[in-house]
This record gives sequence, structure tokens and C-alpha cells, in this order.
Amino acid sequence: MKRRIESHNPLEYLGQECQVCFTDHRVIESLPERPIEKIELEKWREQQDEWDSKFVYFEPIYFEDELIHEDLSATATATLVFGTEDNVVQVALYNDAGWVVEKEIDMTDGGAPVEMAELLREETRSGYVEFVDQQW
Repeated sequence: MKRRIESHNPLEYLGQECQVCFTDHRVIESLPERPIEKIELEKWREQQDEWDSKFVYFEPIYFEDELIHEDLSATATATLVFGTEDNVVQVALYNDAGWVVEKEIDMTDGGAPVEMAELLREETRSGYVEFVDQQW
């Protein structure tokens, strides 16, 4: 099936293959049910245990620069983009569900996961900036 890129609410498809983008929107229960602070992510990176050594890319989107808002911490993230050799995943924090897989791209066909993850992160961040510009 060909992936369609459309705006939709992943919570409507939790625990099943999404009919819009064909992603398995699932909750990542190993993450805390709150925004993750920059210092926590830095500690995770320093530990380099078996879990995070699988990542070829791991970057948050912080509420900084154009995304600064008085009600949001510039040192916390509610969106993470990470990649392994096999896939690229974007997760975001939802108030009523926790960290949910919003997008997942299969890289087993020999694609370049680092480049795809960077592109996904930049595309998502640009969407956030556009949204903020419209709201505030």
C-alpha cells in the first residue's frame, strides 16, 4: 500500500494500522507521560546502553527560537524523532494517551535512515512554526 500524507488524529487509530497513513499508531509506554527535559535526554545519550545504541539518529524538537512561548519550557520536548537502520519514527506526547507514534517510515529497502530522520524532523518543526505563527 502506498503511504498517503494527510493530516489526521493518530489517537483515532491507536492499536491498529491507520487507514490514512498506514502507520501503527501505538503508545510508547517506556517514556514518561510528560514532556522530557533536555538534561534527561543528555543523560540518556551519555549512558549509551543497549537500548539507545541501536539509534543512528535521535533528536528532539524543543520549544525554542521561533517556537518560544511563555507557557512552554524551552528546555523540554514533546516530540522526538529517531531512526534505526530499519525505520524512522516520530513520537509525540498526547495529554490523554502518552507518547504516541505519529509517523513511522520503513527503511529496510536500503534507504538512508539518518537523512530521512533529518528531513522528517525539519518538516515537522516547520509545521510547528507555521502553526505557532497562525496562533500567536
